[in-house]
Amino acid sequence: MEEGVIIQKLKRYVQRYHSIQLFKGMLLVLLLSGLLFFLVGGVEYLFWLNSTGRLLLLVAFGLVFVFLIFRFVFNPLRSLFRLGREWDLEAAAKVIGQHFPEIEDRLLNYLQLHGDRGQSDLLDAALEQKAKSFEGIPFVKAIATEDLKKYALLLLIPLSLFLGVVLAGTWSDWSKSYTRVANYQLAYEPPAPFRFILENEELEIGSHESILLRVVTEGSLTPEQMKLRYLGQERLMLKEGEEFIIRLEQPLETGSLYFQAGRYRSRDYELTVRDIPSILDFEMLLNYPAYLNKGKEIISGSGNATVPEGTLVQWRVKTQNTEVLEWRGPKRVVEMNRSERGFEHEESVYRDTDYEVSSSNSFFDDFEALNYSLKVIPDELPAIEAQRVVDTLAADELRIEGNASDDYGLKQLRIVAYAVRKPDSTFYKALPLSGELYSDFAVDFGATFTNLESGGYRVYIEARDNDGNRNGKWARSREFDYRVRTAEQEEDQLQREREGLTDGLERSLEKLKKANAKVAEYQEGRKDAQNMRFSERDQLKSALEEQIQQEEMMKRFSQELRKNLENKEDARLLSERLKRQEQLAVRNKRLLDELRKMAGELESEELKQELDETAKKQSSQQKSLEQLVELTKRFLVKEKLKELGKDFKELAEEQTRVANKQAQDSVQASFKSLSEELKNALDKNTDLRKPYPVGEAEGIQRKEDDLLNQIEQEMRENGATEKSQSQQKRSEERLQELSEALDTAGSGGQGREQQAEDAETLRKIMDNLLEFTFEQEELLNQIEKGEDLEAIQSQGIRKQKELRELFTHVDDSLFSLSLRQTDISEFVNEQIEEVYYNIDRALERIAENQIYQGGANQQYALSAGNRLSSFLAETLDNMQEEMSRNSEGGSQNEFQLEDIIQSQKELNERLEQQGQEGKEGQEGQQGQQGQQGQQGEQGQQGEQGQQGESGSQGRNGKSGKGRNGNGQQQGGRSENGRSGKQGNGQGENGREQGKNSRNGQRGQEGVNGMSDQQLAELYEIYKEQQKLRNKLEEQLSDKMGAAERAVLQQTLREMQRAENELLRSGVTQQTMNRMNRIQQRLLQLQGATFQQEREQQRTSNTNKETFSGEERGGFLFEAEQKKEQEELIRKPLPMTSRYKNLIKKYFQDRNQRK
Repeated sequence: MEEGVIIQKLKRYVQRYHSIQLFKGMLLVLLLSGLLFFLVGGVEYLFWLNSTGRLLLLVAFGLVFVFLIFRFVFNPLRSLFRLGREWDLEAAAKVIGQHFPEIEDRLLNYLQLHGDRGQSDLLDAALEQKAKSFEGIPFVKAIATEDLKKYALLLLIPLSLFLGVVLAGTWSDWSKSYTRVANYQLAYEPPAPFRFILENEELEIGSHESILLRVVTEGSLTPEQMKLRYLGQERLMLKEGEEFIIRLEQPLETGSLYFQAGRYRSRDYELTVRDIPSILDFEMLLNYPAYLNKGKEIISGSGNATVPEGTLVQWRVKTQNTEVLEWRGPKRVVEMNRSERGFEHEESVYRDTDYEVSSSNSFFDDFEALNYSLKVIPDELPAIEAQRVVDTLAADELRIEGNASDDYGLKQLRIVAYAVRKPDSTFYKALPLSGELYSDFAVDFGATFTNLESGGYRVYIEARDNDGNRNGKWARSREFDYRVRTAEQEEDQLQREREGLTDGLERSLEKLKKANAKVAEYQEGRKDAQNMRFSERDQLKSALEEQIQQEEMMKRFSQELRKNLENKEDARLLSERLKRQEQLAVRNKRLLDELRKMAGELESEELKQELDETAKKQSSQQKSLEQLVELTKRFLVKEKLKELGKDFKELAEEQTRVANKQAQDSVQASFKSLSEELKNALDKNTDLRKPYPVGEAEGIQRKEDDLLNQIEQEMRENGATEKSQSQQKRSEERLQELSEALDTAGSGGQGREQQAEDAETLRKIMDNLLEFTFEQEELLNQIEKGEDLEAIQSQGIRKQKELRELFTHVDDSLFSLSLRQTDISEFVNEQIEEVYYNIDRALERIAENQIYQGGANQQYALSAGNRLSSFLAETLDNMQEEMSRNSEGGSQNEFQLEDIIQSQKELNERLEQQGQEGKEGQEGQQGQQGQQGQQGEQGQQGEQGQQGESGSQGRNGKSGKGRNGNGQQQGGRSENGRSGKQGNGQGENGREQGKNSRNGQRGQEGVNGMSDQQLAELYEIYKEQQKLRNKLEEQLSDKMGAAERAVLQQTLREMQRAENELLRSGVTQQTMNRMNRIQQRLLQLQGATFQQEREQQRTSNTNKETFSGEERGGFLFEAEQKKEQEELIRKPLPMTSRYKNLIKKYFQDRNQRK
């Protein structure tokens, strides 16, 4: 047991010993190898050995290193693994014996004896005893470890050397020496006295870039020049101060480069060139909204564009070396899709958009970023300009005209209205579009929407564009107010308008008189002057210009007043006078304008003759205007008196139903209101040159006023008593008397007595006129004989002046009569002025000894007097025949409404057949021959008889004296007015044939290309329609209530318009539509009349029908007011937005100028 422990202790000793020897050997190898490594590097560093020397150093280093490894590492390892051998234990025993003196050789002896153990017990006991003696001795302490610390300290030597080299900054060069030794086969040059320093931090660029290389040197020397070697090419660098620079321009390639100065060169550098993501081609495809009707458009090379709202934009981009192409808008970023054609993307644009297109690849992000902008032209709202057309003829009518426009096109235009009391009840009517971008409109609200309930309405115009993005946008104009009046209110308004127009006509007449006086004063001052100065000509032009302005005013007032009276049958003759005055004003204006233009060109004598001729016409017109103004005033007063008569009659009926004080107060208030109106009417009557006899009416009105005051007092004090009822009965009778008195006054006073008085006055005038003509003829015969010219000159002048004075009395009497008799027309004034003019010219020429020329003027005066006599004779016959017919008091069978309806139906059928037959005609082939009855007013033949005024259906058809020489008159006055006269007058002496005549010849004008037979048939239809209108008014006007009268007035108005259209345009679709509406209104009138007859009382019914919004209507201005306006019907042209905007601006400017 003890023996085994000693052996194990020895083995551990041996193992420990060899381990320490191995560690010690490794320290020695590190120490010696480090010193040798520095030795080899130092030699090469200092001496830059050649290849052989470096090889020897390398071999020597290798051999020494191998020896050290074998000696100090390999042997200890081998001994470490041989611990199990005996000699190893004996050697260990010797070492231990030497270390521990108390053991000496005993341990070695023990090992030697241990090999013989088991041979005897004594030997074994001795071995065991010796073993016990070795138990307390630690064998491992016999191993020496002091050398380990010494060797470890020695390792600081190579470590210090390394730190010294590093701290000296030479480690880089020192380390290169080992590289040279390792690469002993390469030849190395000794280091330069300077080193190359490249200042560029990066040598990586894009293919689109250039690079500037900057190199400096450090060392004891600075080279004078330096070269760059790149891609096999050598380039000299530029020296700037301490730097050497060179710029490498594109295109560049990836490759190595180095710098060289003399025999020294730098290390190699690598220049890397990266491909850039570039955009080669940029294209936009613009797909415009379909409603614009524009084709696709391609924009190349740019991403900027101005596009309409809603345009679909497609981008197509071709690139190079690009992996990602991004479209960046205001709110989102999109990667464009890659296709065979490049990158693609599309967007619908509705507002201004700034966007960016950016290219990227694996080396460059957002390398090329292109910024563009899309400007959007918004689809604007339609623009509407609408204004109310103020027509003094119908101030309360709502007539709207204007225009609507849109930047891309209009789709719908309509007029919209709603009742003020029912704002939710809206109705509308579509209006026609005259163009796509710009459309004029003109609409009469009253004609467009019929059968409206009375009350207030709001009206506006709406326009809708063709915006396909929003299904059309609506815009509306401002609202217009319109009020539907009752028939009584409408008539009151018309009456006020007539009075205003009459006042305007009278004011214009006064201004015209002043203008004529200026011209006459000028003529008087220039009578003896031979030449006219420039300033005098300017003065004359100014006076003529004033006359022209007043003629224009007269024309306008006459026209408006005539249109106001067109539906008044009892004002038919007055309307004809107004129409003739209107035509005369147009003709005079044209003549005055021509005279004003020629005033600077004509010689003084020629100008004087023209002024004399113009003065004659102006004098005649002035007299006609005075008559016309007075006749109009008389008509208005008469109408007002008749209206008041009806109102007092209705008030009398109301008086019969009064049962209490409240009702009586209402009657009294109505009476006071009517009395005030009567007072105003009587004041206007007083202003007339010959007032109507209204004295009886004034007396009755004052008595009735007193009686009503008594009734009011009685009922206030005692209530309804028998006395008050008796007074009411007397009040009713007095009101009836007042109504009859006003009716009588409004009818002209004495009626038949007044007519007889006028006829007697006209007969006396005729006697004086015949006396004038006979004596004038006798004077003319004396001159023609020419026996004693001196006597003729002296006596002829005196006699001619006497005849002029006689004719003056005829003139004054005719003027007074013309104020009551509208039949005495401006023809009379023309002939009177013709007589005056020629008498004055005859006096001047005879006084200047121009006897025969003066005789010619006397002949003209005589002819004019004969024509005047003929006309007055015809007028007197007509007056006498009318009085005879009225005295008979014959009554015709009542023209029933059913007959009127049937006759109207037959007329419509005839008109429709006429329209079918006239479709193939051409305008202007054959004109109508009406209005020629007063031709030949200059005839020489005197009174030669004529073929009467035939026509069995006329009221005045008869035989009578001719007044126009060769003229033949046919026709006369039918029951509804004069149907026209036909004649072929021959001018007097051939002098200025037709200059002063009223030839009115219209042959060869034609209407719608109809033949003579068709024109005759059309004229017959016109006369029949006129006759129906007159009968309708005569038979039914006094047999209806207020509502029925309103329908009657509308029907009569439609008939009047139909008659005018027949004469003006012939058979048109508009005329047919109007005739059909007349038929419908007659049926409506028949129903209202039947209901009234069943009830046997006057009723006032208001139309209760609700308008559906789809009533038919007419566009008044398109037919009557817009005839002279230019209509441009345009089709859309393939134009850009710029030119469309210019066109739109043109029409807007044109409309503003209107």
